[in-house]
Amino acid sequence: MLNIAQSNYVNLIFQKDTITKVFVENTPGFHPVLGWVPFKEVDGFEARIDSSKYNATEPCMEMYGDSFTWGDQVNKEYAWPTKVGELIKCRVLNFGVSGYGSDQALMRYQGNTIYSEMVTLNHLSENIIRNVNQFRNLIFPSKVITLKPRFVIENGSLSYLKAPKFQGQELGDIKHELTADYFVPDGKSGIKSDFTFPYSLSLVKYMINHFHVSSKIKGKPRYMQFYDSLHPSRALDVTVKIIETFLKEAKSRNQIPLITIIPTCRDFEYFTLHGVLTYQPLLDQLKEKKINVFDFMLPIASRKSNFYKLFKNNECKNHYNEEGNKLMAEIFVEHLRALGLQK
Repeated sequence: MLNIAQSNYVNLIFQKDTITKVFVENTPGFHPVLGWVPFKEVDGFEARIDSSKYNATEPCMEMYGDSFTWGDQVNKEYAWPTKVGELIKCRVLNFGVSGYGSDQALMRYQGNTIYSEMVTLNHLSENIIRNVNQFRNLIFPSKVITLKPRFVIENGSLSYLKAPKFQGQELGDIKHELTADYFVPDGKSGIKSDFTFPYSLSLVKYMINHFHVSSKIKGKPRYMQFYDSLHPSRALDVTVKIIETFLKEAKSRNQIPLITIIPTCRDFEYFTLHGVLTYQPLLDQLKEKKINVFDFMLPIASRKSNFYKLFKNNECKNHYNEEGNKLMAEIFVEHLRALGLQK
């Protein structure tokens, strides 16, 4: 069956080998529209269980995003949406889902009913590559094949593309289904189906063209290039349109929309070395469109010079730890107060 040669979290080449399982309809958590949803530690809202004393109060805010919203690697009581609820004394519904792109976060919001006055879309900096991906294994190696839907832009609006289906055992059985996946093997991302003879020349071309390897050589986070407005994936255009669509949807529901950008540890590293935000082009485009967005980077950096201590085990590969989640909640509530949304 299909497998993926991998090193850390970069895919090298495809190989025909064994794989543990395929994430399909009978897998717990499978969702026909979203790809997957949490099936453990969720409540009647299908949000992450809130263990605070405000869990039974009327929800005042919904939050959508990925694992950095859900609060991976910390217990539910330390997830920052729960901490926000404790500070503003009401229930904050945590609709974050591990592995989501901003696209799936928007899809989940669109599929939900109205639960609260305020709604927040959290964009993790790395989400931009997920927004142009459908075969998740291409960007995050796993022994479980996971497929996702995505949005493309057609006639100036987002158009939903359902997740492709894995119906066979060979690469060819799915590769032709990935026409909307920027990372399709032997495409522009540099991911290869196999190395060809002469191998030394093939390896050199691979190092130059592979999106992850070339970024590593340049000392940049692998997703930074996708924020370039001229990048062939059009990831920046898609991400901006996702945010615009979220704002339009929230306003049509008479909700107060909030947008945040969550930096990864790699963003802090790059900013510390170069004084440049990896996602600056996104901020620039949103500013041009007069879209207000709250970026966690500078508020966090001004409070914590040793940013590594905000991540699990002080390692950049991990999520925010308990201290990091607590700090994010405090900073976000300060932002709400600055907007006049909290006293």
